[in-house]
Amino acid sequence: MRRARLALVLVALSLAGVLAAVARPATARKALARTTGVALQEVAEAAGLDVLAEPLAVTPHVPSSAPAWTREAVLEAVTDADAMRAEPSADAAVLVEPVGTPAAFAVRASLWRRGWAVASPEPVVGHAM
Repeated sequence: MRRARLALVLVALSLAGVLAAVARPATARKALARTTGVALQEVAEAAGLDVLAEPLAVTPHVPSSAPAWTREAVLEAVTDADAMRAEPSADAAVLVEPVGTPAAFAVRASLWRRGWAVASPEPVVGHAM
């Protein structure tokens, strides 16, 4: 009987570990999307885009060295940004550079359009809870 309980506890702990590992990337993606949104807002304010009636269409870019899960979070953040919207054929590009781990990271955003560039003055730091 004790062995059966011990086996059941071990199986439950293993299952909990697997579920936590699956949930962690989703939590990190959401936290990175929120942090990226803050960085995009800073760039939009610096570029004067926050006063536009129509959002600026941008092509989002993430460095190829960034982890794959960050691309989804960045695209989500650009799509949700008030002053910008993701559109592949746009004449503007936004580069979002995330660095760090899924638990703690920093994001720096830069916007290029028709010969001028605006970057966030400092990286925005985020943490996944």
